[in-house]
Amino acid sequence: MVSKRRYNKYFMQAVELVDTYTYLDYTQLDNCYKRLSMYADYYQQETYDKMIILGCYMHDHIIKIPYVTRFSDKYIDKLNHELANIKRYANRFKHGLFLTLTVDPKRFTNPKQMYQSVQVGFNKLMTYLRKQYNIKYYVKTIEFTASHLPHIHIMLFTHVYIPIDKIRDLWNKKYDIGIMVRIEYIHTKYVIKDNQPYAIYPLNYILKYILKTYDKTNDDKAKYTRIWQWSLRCRAYSISHALVSLIFKDKTNSNLEDQPKQCIWEYLISVNELEAREWVTYHEVLSYIEQLYGNG
Repeated sequence: MVSKRRYNKYFMQAVELVDTYTYLDYTQLDNCYKRLSMYADYYQQETYDKMIILGCYMHDHIIKIPYVTRFSDKYIDKLNHELANIKRYANRFKHGLFLTLTVDPKRFTNPKQMYQSVQVGFNKLMTYLRKQYNIKYYVKTIEFTASHLPHIHIMLFTHVYIPIDKIRDLWNKKYDIGIMVRIEYIHTKYVIKDNQPYAIYPLNYILKYILKTYDKTNDDKAKYTRIWQWSLRCRAYSISHALVSLIFKDKTNSNLEDQPKQCIWEYLISVNELEAREWVTYHEVLSYIEQLYGNG
């Protein structure tokens, strides 16, 4: 068991800003974004090259966890590792519908309100698609444009025809989110690469939207999505429960598997990697904290 998570102060300032910031014209979102970008810069400076130390007093154990954030260079490696598991299962789907949903910002006055409405509308839409067309498998990501507006990209793993007018009617009139809806039928393509046949699966179309956000070579455009996702606590991607059950049903937490099961873990401190290098026991870390802050 791990103690209650402690959040970085700059992250919490960003969260508070998107909760409270209001606009009359959506072009004012640029002012909000500039402040979020400033908080993100401070956040990166504080978390760079840090380790999170968890400790168990009873057994005098500690765990050192790299402080990997969505701004870290290592985050793209973390994503690729996660997505590799998804590929092994999702690449069995040879057909898909690539659905893009947009937002009309004039219907909202706050970025958090807009994001939450998008999430609620998406959940309602997937409930409808599951009941009406038996669509259970999907991968989704939310991209933010240079105008700071969210676009939802969804790969629905199905070959069933869905009338775009019905989706547009739900998204626009019933859910009251936006007008623009696009559906593209995707099927597996085979190409020759390095003199070898290479398959491009429907999953590939959604993966490029996920990965480009955290590709530092694409930083000018990707930073909008990265910063808005961070401040709104938006995941880089999400997958359906049905797909989760295929992939992760036998997964265990590898970070804790080598430790005694009866350990009760508590957050101790976040420090520079060099400072944490020599620590082995809970009491070594506790001694450092007492020297740093005193016994109080």
